Amino acid sequence: MRITLVTTLAVIAQAALAHHSASPHFDLEQVLELDGAVTELRFVNPHAYVYFEVVAESGETAEWRCELGSAVELRRSGWTEQTFVPGQRLFVNASPARREDHHCYTNFFTLADGTMITRQGSLLDTAASAETEAIERPAVLGNGQPNLGGPWTSPGMGPRPNLPEPTEAGRAAAASYERIYDDPAVNCHPGNIVTAWTWDTPTNDIYQEDNAITLQYGYMDLVRRIHLDRTEHPAEIVPSVTGHSIGWWEGDELVVDTMGFGQGVLYTPTGLMHSDAMHVIERFRVEPDGMTLVREYVASDPAFLQSDFTGEQVMQRLGESYTPYDCTELSGANNRRPIR
Repeated sequence: MRITLVTTLAVIAQAALAHHSASPHFDLEQVLELDGAVTELRFVNPHAYVYFEVVAESGETAEWRCELGSAVELRRSGWTEQTFVPGQRLFVNASPARREDHHCYTNFFTLADGTMITRQGSLLDTAASAETEAIERPAVLGNGQPNLGGPWTSPGMGPRPNLPEPTEAGRAAAASYERIYDDPAVNCHPGNIVTAWTWDTPTNDIYQEDNAITLQYGYMDLVRRIHLDRTEHPAEIVPSVTGHSIGWWEGDELVVDTMGFGQGVLYTPTGLMHSDAMHVIERFRVEPDGMTLVREYVASDPAFLQSDFTGEQVMQRLGESYTPYDCTELSGANNRRPIR
């Protein structure tokens, strides 16, 4: 078994472009070729990991682990907990972690029979039909409410939101933010109610009652309750990630008004922060096809944002069920701020 450092960049040029957000964590300009035996596959979120042993030319054995996509994405591509089994030989093309030895970013695997699998490549039968059967569901519930009931799956994280410029106070709040250490996901935290709706392409679920609607997020298992039986927020709200939500119907649209947040990160890639004064208005509607859920949002925060943070997210009825995210963060020292 071997470990080889490849100096050419051509092997991973495309991967580096596709996964630019990985570059703060891994040196994508270097490629390692690892020949090892699998010890374990941790099929978890936000990133699965394959663990394997590599025997150097000196005869010494080193334990390695390489990052994959999330279990959510891998499962959709046909992966399971048994895709790699202990003892299986793998040839791994990877890039090294920046702050931890024997930790890497998977580019692709080559199996003993020559089969190549990318870090979250499809293992599905390509001959199988990819069509989604129509799901019969009433447009209106027995209580007269438009039917928003889930589960709804995000086919992608969608277009980037409209990012406002921060105020001076917003810049000051973000001054110490470093995504590699402070990204909420590193601490299995959902971040906020806006971006978590489609982050990591989850399947969310919506439960409707006469006086309340519950939003079960597939990302980080965040749960929100929207009160339909009141028109005002309480005078005092304990600040939280979800805040306090009231809702009402405008035709076929559910309008949700939320406030009472704790200060946090609004957009993790850029470190855009929000204050505890953030106010979010959302509009949910099901398109006439009955298979598409659209959510529009406007986040206002004059304390930290010079203008509104706005966007639209789309989810589909794809036949998937909500599955608990059960976050297990395995990035280790690579994402842990060093003690100075």
